[in-house]
This record gives sequence, structure tokens and C-alpha cells, in this order.
Amino acid sequence: MRKILYVIMATAFSFVASAQSFSDDFESYSVGDLVAESSSDWTTWSNNPGSAEDAPISDAQSSQGSQSLYFSSNSANGGPQDVILPLGGHHTDGHMSILMDMYVEDDKGAYFNFQGEASIGQDWALNIFMLQTGEFFATDNNGTVA
Repeated sequence: MRKILYVIMATAFSFVASAQSFSDDFESYSVGDLVAESSSDWTTWSNNPGSAEDAPISDAQSSQGSQSLYFSSNSANGGPQDVILPLGGHHTDGHMSILMDMYVEDDKGAYFNFQGEASIGQDWALNIFMLQTGEFFATDNNGTVA
């Protein structure tokens, strides 16, 4: 009986201590919806959903399903779209797994980052750059890491 109780308690504890997860495949939105305006999970850099920083749902290119989030810019520095997916505060330990598919058009680049603090714009913990040349690199607060 003790062994069964121990297994039940260990199993229950593992559910309490389990990791958080988030998934958004964009199929629940309508084409043309702005993601931060349509979902309380997303926001924009200046916390202004529905503004020029928000990004639309599109059916032009998708990896799975028929819809995706679409970012477009003619500016060399990107933007104006700048959506944020808050991950729940400041994390100092543990593991993070991010899975996503990105389609970057020929002669275009891409960039995304992970903020190191809950307050946006204070700490860029990881920056991912995909250049027009096909080069990829990642930086943190101390320089290039990959």
C-alpha cells in the first residue's frame, strides 16, 4: 500500500511542478485579424493592440494549417510591426523550448528576441538575426553566442 501511495503522490507532485506551455497555431483567428487586438495572450511593444505595431493573420504562407502570422516591412530596420508574447515574468533557471516555423522571403531578413525582464525594453536576453545573405547569428548581453 505504501508503494502505491508513494507513486500516486509522486505523480500528483509532478503535475503540480510541471512546465508551463503555450501554443497558438493561428487557425482560430480570421484572416485579417490583428493578433494582439484579437487575443489577450499577445500585445505590442508599446502595449497598443490594434496599432501599426500589431501583425495580421494571413493565409498567404503557412507551414501547417492554412493561416499564419504575417510580418512585412520595407524598412531596412524592420517594423513597424512589433508583437510581444509575454512569457510570465523574469525567469532565472530552468529550460525553455521554443518551436516555430518561419518563412523568410528571398532578399529579406528576420529578427526576433527574448526579453530578459517582464518590463519590455530593459533587457534583451537573446537576439536572433537572420540576414538577407542567409547568415544566422544569435547574441545575448555579452555578445555573439551562436
